[in-house]
Amino acid sequence: MINRGFVLATVSILAIGSSLCAPAEAQINTGTAGQHPSAATTDQASGVTPESAAGAPGGAGPAAAPDTSQAAPDASQDIVVTGSYLSKRSTQQGALTTVSGADIQNNPRSSIAEILAQLPSTSGNLVTADSNDAGNSPVGAINLRGLGPRATLVLLNGQRQVPVSEPGGQDSFSVDVNTLVPGVILQRIEVLKDGASALYGSDAVAGVVNFITQQNLDGVRFDGNLTALDAHSRLSGRVGLAFGVQGDRTSIVAAVEYSHQDQVFTRDIFGQDRIAKFGQTSAFGNPATYFVNGVARPDPLCGSSTIGGSPTAGLPVNNQCRMDLTLLRGMVGQVDRGLGYVSIKHELSDRFTLRLEGNASTVKLVRFNSVGFPANTSTLVVPANNPGNPFGAPATVNYRWGSAFLGLKSVTDTHSDSYRFRGSLNWNIDDNWKASIGAYYGINNSSVNNGGYNSQSRLQAALNCKGGASGNLCFNPFASSYLAQAGSPLYNSPDLINYIAVARTETSEYRLVTYDGLVTGNLFHLWNDLPVQLALGVQRREERATQRNDAESKSTDVSFGGPTVDYSVSRSVNAAFLELHVPLADTLDVNLAGRYEKSNPGRGTFNPKIGFNWRAVTGLSFSGSIGRSERAPGLLQFIGGSGLGGVPIDPITGNAQNGFAVTFLPSTGLSPEKSVSWNLAADYAHRTRFGDLAFGIDYFNIDFKNLITGIDVTSFVLADPTNAAIRRDPTTHQIQLVTVPGFFNANELKLSGLDFNARLSHPLGGITPWISADGTWMFKYDFTNAAGAVSGVLGKYGTPVAPVPVLSLRGAVGATVGRADGGLTVNYKTKFRETTPGLIGITEEKSYITLDFNASVRVFDKWTVSAGIVNLFNKLPPAQANSIYTANGLVYPLTGRAFSIGLHGSF
Repeated sequence: MINRGFVLATVSILAIGSSLCAPAEAQINTGTAGQHPSAATTDQASGVTPESAAGAPGGAGPAAAPDTSQAAPDASQDIVVTGSYLSKRSTQQGALTTVSGADIQNNPRSSIAEILAQLPSTSGNLVTADSNDAGNSPVGAINLRGLGPRATLVLLNGQRQVPVSEPGGQDSFSVDVNTLVPGVILQRIEVLKDGASALYGSDAVAGVVNFITQQNLDGVRFDGNLTALDAHSRLSGRVGLAFGVQGDRTSIVAAVEYSHQDQVFTRDIFGQDRIAKFGQTSAFGNPATYFVNGVARPDPLCGSSTIGGSPTAGLPVNNQCRMDLTLLRGMVGQVDRGLGYVSIKHELSDRFTLRLEGNASTVKLVRFNSVGFPANTSTLVVPANNPGNPFGAPATVNYRWGSAFLGLKSVTDTHSDSYRFRGSLNWNIDDNWKASIGAYYGINNSSVNNGGYNSQSRLQAALNCKGGASGNLCFNPFASSYLAQAGSPLYNSPDLINYIAVARTETSEYRLVTYDGLVTGNLFHLWNDLPVQLALGVQRREERATQRNDAESKSTDVSFGGPTVDYSVSRSVNAAFLELHVPLADTLDVNLAGRYEKSNPGRGTFNPKIGFNWRAVTGLSFSGSIGRSERAPGLLQFIGGSGLGGVPIDPITGNAQNGFAVTFLPSTGLSPEKSVSWNLAADYAHRTRFGDLAFGIDYFNIDFKNLITGIDVTSFVLADPTNAAIRRDPTTHQIQLVTVPGFFNANELKLSGLDFNARLSHPLGGITPWISADGTWMFKYDFTNAAGAVSGVLGKYGTPVAPVPVLSLRGAVGATVGRADGGLTVNYKTKFRETTPGLIGITEEKSYITLDFNASVRVFDKWTVSAGIVNLFNKLPPAQANSIYTANGLVYPLTGRAFSIGLHGSF
């Protein structure tokens, strides 16, 4: 037996050499005498997997028949368990949910993000990408407990992954779960719903999601899925192919995947009556509202049938002409993804094994912004001598450039490419101790081209009849330009439109490099002859984010959102961690962990955690933990940034205003956000006389403090609408730009709730019926702002954080008959109450229930055909007034009924 001094010396050598290996892979020898099965393995007595007791997320049946193309596990096979480095039963059992590869392949939804969105623990969060809500980013992020995507750490085979460099979305720099690995090669996804910074470091506040690939594939595997929306038959789907070879000492596994998603327009889903009642409108429009001598005057043709009538010709509202923002607007963008993955494992000798892993992805997103962008950062005046001016006097205009003229030019075009490589050397020092060193390199490059903007100076010049290359062209901003023909002074020529139109472009990059080292083994044996196990590790992370913008976007001349800023910001993190497993008895384990991280820029932090697992009787276990986790400041929070703001009712104008520019100044002295979380869980899995029964409950409590925030811009404006930091149009008094201090540590979230699941199946002759349920019941979600005011945000709209339902529930019934599985799933979310003055009584306040159907049939032994219907009765989500999809996209699926068919198998 190697003594402790040797272990510490080994770790020291690894640290000095900076040759370090990846955290998060617990090596379990399933043949070890007395070894408890991991939380992710099947209960041997019952054949029931506790974590999968509720069935596939959003599916309606148990996992498909085992894939005979993969090699059967033997007694020496390593099993990855999320939440520990040590070969023991996980103390995280109650907080661990497993989604199997078969669950993924047979699910009628076409992307990983959509599948994970069905987990009740992700309810209330933006977890699907490509929508208008995601800032035109193609990122699909998972977001546990509503704490933000960066509060959930994403791993691939235990390795932290590089995020997408184009910030977008809710929370800058999220990992795109749709581009990590082809679904055809996924063995399972483990979701640890518990703070885990004691082992994994920053960002594991709400939990960890670990994507685990199949490493022993022998042969060829195929996976295909096609989904059609009921609305206008918009299509999405994926096709994947995997290949594996298993030799005596070398294993090679590779996979590729291509997926496509059609663009979905708002009007594909929501009818005109619904849009008219709840849809988003803007005071910036075309036709527009003009201010003549300070008096609002709508365009004379606003709403006119001669140019298409409302809403195409604008919406006359309270002496204004407002634009319907849903016109030809892409609610979900067109997305094309390509993924590749390869893994090589080679045994150099009986003691040394080399592992190499690489993956790459490319994504293209196209989304229409056909309504264009408002000219909101400067004052535009139509002089009296403009040929289109019907007022005979100068008129200041609220204008949304692009809606009438740009057409296909008003498009967001995003490209995102990621490359990741991992290498590690594993050393079996003896029968007891193991060590590993490794390195990871990941890079993402993104580029975004946003059409639909205008040059403010060129637009004003053209309004003054000094536009175009010759300097003598007039631009007519009035609706009369719709009816004019070439040669008329009211006509806007293509050359003039091209002279005014600009596109904002940006290119960005994010690099992540890690070096890791780990030593594990049995430290000594206790009085009960059970080993105390130890894991010691070190890690270094280096990350850098850069962005470059075109010259016009960095000027104040381009409309909407204010000037952009180039940046280059980096950070390095050194860490050391320890895990200790103490088996006090055959049925009682205690686990201790702690991690110290020193960040530059930043400061040193230490996060401890203690957990236990007690197997009280056969099939019944209790577990729990308490620990502290952290989320480091986002890189962009150190340098400030820009964004958009809105107020429900501006005290100065008396109208709602959305889309004004906001500038956040640079920040210094930011501390990591800290949380203390604890949970208590009970799990039961056993074969009873009633059948195979499994159930589990997990109570969780999180106190998330020191949250980094910028000033609440809405509250800032409403508190003092005449503040000098608020720049307004001198004529219309519309807000153009708000400049506020940068980010600071201030807010707090306190939340608690109960996760639960149950499943019962019982063979009856040739039929095995089953029933299952799982859900998350939130008890508390209290937000404390920088001023110390506490508000309960649970189950409410119009709150400082994304809406979170009180109860998210899935219930399913189904049966297995021979080679066929099928069933129905009911998805339920409790209603939200409106809290925004002026919207109460208009917003729909009702619960949301949908029904899914899924079935699969195994054919020719190695092939499975699956079919499903999502949202069987095409239920539309409740609508929030003036926000038909932007707010609901954080809570509900948006795209209505969908039909799916899939084919999966091997040869």
